[in-house]
Amino acid sequence: MTPTPVTLANQRIGGTGSQVLTVANLAPSSAFTETLSASFGANSGNATNNGGAVSGLAGGASNSAALAVGVNTGAAGARTGTVTVNLASNEVGGSGLGTTALAPQVIAVSGNVYQVAAGQIISAPLSFGTVQVGQAVSQNLVIGNIATGASGFVEDLNANFGVSGDARISGVGSLSGILAGTNSTAGNGTMTVSVNTAAPARSRAASASTSSVPARSMA
Repeated sequence: MTPTPVTLANQRIGGTGSQVLTVANLAPSSAFTETLSASFGANSGNATNNGGAVSGLAGGASNSAALAVGVNTGAAGARTGTVTVNLASNEVGGSGLGTTALAPQVIAVSGNVYQVAAGQIISAPLSFGTVQVGQAVSQNLVIGNIATGASGFVEDLNANFGVSGDARISGVGSLSGILAGTNSTAGNGTMTVSVNTAAPARSRAASASTSSVPARSMA
């Protein structure tokens, strides 16, 4: 096998993305060609493996299913490390030659891991007090992205209105691209809560929802 570096697809914290390795016995196919065994040795850095192994791989044959590598997705950031694959040549045909250890292969593994955004309404609870019928009543919301993590690896926050608990309360607009550790500004859009004052009514309530989107920048 050739130790080609492995770069995993982007994933979020807690992701299980991995990539299988191809192990090949490059010796020619022959009754006198010993078989190849492969298993994982030690990892370094943030690299992980599935503990897989290959045995009895004949000359000219390959295996692309047993050994898989990944990265630790317990934290956001550019995760890197190495895995070691130990190789051995095994006797065939009762030659009595036993098993011979071959030079191990060290493979670099890397992958980016992202933290999802976390929304929090920063505006104080909306209380419009007592208003008159026909009076225009509305207020803009301020929403913060309170997620934390490695710079460039925390996703931006989007926000929009959900279903109102009362037809007299309405929400218009949405927010997008709220960076980690910041509150929404006019540059992110607007979310405005309004009260229908066409007729007398008791106190009302509305709701908003948020979503996480890919970060704008990378470290």
